[in-house]
Order: sequence, then C-alpha cells, then structure tokens
Amino acid sequence: MTRRTTTPRRGLALAGATTALVLVTALAAPAVTAVQRPGGPRATSRVAPPVVDDALNGVFCHGLSLCWSVGYRGTNPSHGFTLAERWSTSENEWQEVTTPSPAAAEESNLQGVSCGSSTCMAVGADESSSLHVSTLAEHWSGSRWSIVPTAHLSGRPSGILWGVSCVDNTDCFAVGSYQKRHNHAETRAVIERWNGTAWALVSSPDPHQSSVLYGVSCKSSTSCLAVGTYVADAIGYALVEHWDGTAWSLVFTRSGISSESVQLDSASCPTSGTCLSAGSYYNTASLQRTLAEEWNTPDRSAFTTPKNPSATHASQLIGISCASASGCVAVGDQPYSASDVHTLAESWNGATWKVLGTPAISGSHDVVLLAVGCAGTSDCFAVGANFAASHRVITLSEHWNGTTWAVVTTANP
Repeated sequence: MTRRTTTPRRGLALAGATTALVLVTALAAPAVTAVQRPGGPRATSRVAPPVVDDALNGVFCHGLSLCWSVGYRGTNPSHGFTLAERWSTSENEWQEVTTPSPAAAEESNLQGVSCGSSTCMAVGADESSSLHVSTLAEHWSGSRWSIVPTAHLSGRPSGILWGVSCVDNTDCFAVGSYQKRHNHAETRAVIERWNGTAWALVSSPDPHQSSVLYGVSCKSSTSCLAVGTYVADAIGYALVEHWDGTAWSLVFTRSGISSESVQLDSASCPTSGTCLSAGSYYNTASLQRTLAEEWNTPDRSAFTTPKNPSATHASQLIGISCASASGCVAVGDQPYSASDVHTLAESWNGATWKVLGTPAISGSHDVVLLAVGCAGTSDCFAVGANFAASHRVITLSEHWNGTTWAVVTTANP
C-alpha cells in the first residue's frame, strides 16, 4: 500500500517487470516488507503515479444471485481504501457496495472473499500512518459490510490475510503471512479461523524460516487445502497444507520439473477428496511458466502441466476455481513485452489443460486477471486490473459462458 516502493504480490511484477505491473502490485499488496514474496526480488518504484488506481483482487460466486468481488479503490495518488462490488443480474453489471475502512488506516484493501449461505467474509490488510500493516477482515451480514477484529500474534507483527474460504456462515479459514518487527527477513505463514463470532489463530506447520500462504479452499469442515510458498537456501518451493477437521499437516509435493522457484497462489476444492491449485515457477532459464497441482490423497499431491501460450515469453496462473473435479478455470497473465501484457485463462477437463481465448481490451497497455469464481462449468467471473492508456489503473472483469469470454461492466469509483 505504500506507493513509493512496492513488493510483488504473487509474483506479478516478476512476470514482466513493467511499470503497469508494478502499479498493479501497489494496489494488490499492502506494501513494504510485511508482505514481501519470499525469495522474490523487490519491484522498482513506479515512474509516475496515476491519478487514481482501482483493482479487483478476489471474487466468489455461488450462482449469479450471489457474486461478490473485492479489492482496492484509489481516492488519490497516495491513498486508497477497500472496495466491494456485487453482481447485479437485473443490470448485468458489477455495482459498488459501501465498505468500511479502519478509522486509523491511511490505506486498506481486500484480497479475498468467500460466502456461506447468507453471509460473506472478506480479508486483506490496512496500513497506518506509521506504516504498520495489519490484517483486516470484513463481514457481510446480508445487508451491510462491517469490520470484525482479526486474531493478533503477540507483539502485533505486521501481517496480511491473502485468502479466505467459508464452509458456512459460522466456519471460515483465512490464510496469509506476518513478519516480526525486529526481523523483516522472517516471514511466516499464518492461519486464522472464524466461528461466527470471532477469529482465532490456528496452529499450522511451518517448514522453514520464510513462508507464505496465499490461498485456501474448504469443501467441508473436515477438508481444506491451503497453498503458498516457502524458501530454503534461497529457492522457493510449493507449500501445501491440509486440514482434516482436527489439525493442519504438510502435504508432500512431487514437482517433476526443473525449477529455480515455485509458488502456488490459489486453490479450489470441488470435492472433499480433490483439490487443484494454480501458480507458477521459474525454469532453469529463469523464465516464468504456468503451474498447477492436483491433490487427491491425504498426504501427497502431484503437479499437472498447464499450457504456456508462448515458448519465449513468461506466463503465470494466479487464480483458480473448480465447479467439478473435471471442470476448472484458471486465470493469470502473459507478458509479451515490457509494455504489452495480456490476460490468460485456461480450462481443466480432468485430464488436460486448454488455453481459452480472452478478449483484447482496446486502449490498454497491460491487463491482468487476479482471481476467478465459477458457479458452474459455463458460468465464471474473472476479475483483475486494467492499465489503461490514460495511465489510470481501473477494475476489470470478464465472464465465461462455457464458450467465450466477454468483458463486463465494473464500478470504477
């Protein structure tokens, strides 16, 4: 959220190192060392701030009647606050719904959202005037959003919640990371659980000194998968943890790839026994490539191979949503040059991945899809950000009808 220098959110700036992507990371991640991608280099300061920035970071859909997207709304070049939009079936567009921001916050944003039968939870972070970054959670009661206190570790370290998944109105898990004030190199994964009344910290295995959990998906109260990355000897590895109703445990991953760094950004569990996750890795030529992983046994998972549209350009998957074990959609981006970044979408049929054509957006320098939510195999919303020719970052959403993607109207406050 600090606008002077930002760190990559889920590897975004690493994909193309363009001003536009650095800009998007400023929106998507509350800054500074509190949310640094383990093992990842810092993004450079952007050249010139835009007038106002907006972005959608997360989306959840359970039929067209219950679709929420959340993110960040810029109020001026230096400040911005939480943003929530709800899909209107009558108007066929996303419409802004008022969200609160912490009273002492200079900036705040929302990274992920998930809903039970009638209520929703969104998570993210806020930054105070002293540049302290704190975890943030907001609750939708069915009529309004309100801030709910998150659990705090002793010493109140800087932290952020990247993802959330709700089994029902009274059972949600949120994942993220924190850093101790006295040691900014020590980033640790964190998991919190909502019981309908309050958030509480949940013990989880921490494999190494630096670790982050970016995504979580729960199919039931006894089956959840959380994914992210951890660093050992300056190399990033996939971090996968499973909840069995009693405790979180590490899941062994079998890569089968030659890689310098691996990161999983999101997960989706269509059944209690099957989950897929999406992310990226850097091959031995330091080129970023798409990555997906399938979990279907208690303690083991295996990588699948998504398509890379270009053999010579970087590509990554950031968000994934599965309507069934044989019907998943993943989204991300593919930079063709330092000033030409395209959206990327792929589908999984249970055996193979296929690239789905996404629409070109006229007048845009760079566009990226950060999350996707599917109510069915032919009904998905993807959200992200669009670096327009006007040098303003605006919200972006596209809808998949099972055959084609189409850009849909979003609110740009």
